[in-house]
Amino acid sequence: MATKAPRPGYHHGDLRRTLIEVATAVVETEGEDAVSVREIARRAGVSAAAPFRHFRDKEELLDAVAAEAMVRFRKLMDEATREVLGEPLLEFRALGLAYVRLAVRHPKLFALAFRRAGADPAGAESAAESRARIERARAQGAILDADPDLIVLAAGAMTQGLCRMIVEGQLGKVTVKEAERLCAGALDILGHGLLPRPDDC
Repeated sequence: MATKAPRPGYHHGDLRRTLIEVATAVVETEGEDAVSVREIARRAGVSAAAPFRHFRDKEELLDAVAAEAMVRFRKLMDEATREVLGEPLLEFRALGLAYVRLAVRHPKLFALAFRRAGADPAGAESAAESRARIERARAQGAILDADPDLIVLAAGAMTQGLCRMIVEGQLGKVTVKEAERLCAGALDILGHGLLPRPDDC
């Protein structure tokens, strides 16, 4: 008796991983509205019922895509700070540049990941790390003795706002290099405002 050939796209034994990879590719190229459990199953080459062994619905599948993307983005952002470790302000700047770079290169996946990050521990962990960097800079006397939470909020609002403007086309077509230049300029202005003043020393 002939054995049934495996369906294309399905990596035997790791259906969950395959579904996440296929859904990620759809989000990257077509956006999250193009994702449905049935369509992802079809593209993965499995039955329409098979994904429900791993995900209750589309929302849970998209949450998994966002979580995987966040891990991937966090790794890239960590790599961006490797050369400036121990210099909290430079680390903070490098993170902002990496953030904008990711938004330009992966706009649809970036939007999905960071919109859903509030329910992901990685989102809170990232904010805590940013606050710790600001605390270290303040302890070193490199910045004003200001509320670190407000500094993180201001920097986050600036970088996220810039990312949104770029992704939504409000600034026209922006290349990765141009986005980095815009972000660097904005972060430098913010950083200049955080420098200690002579009468604070």
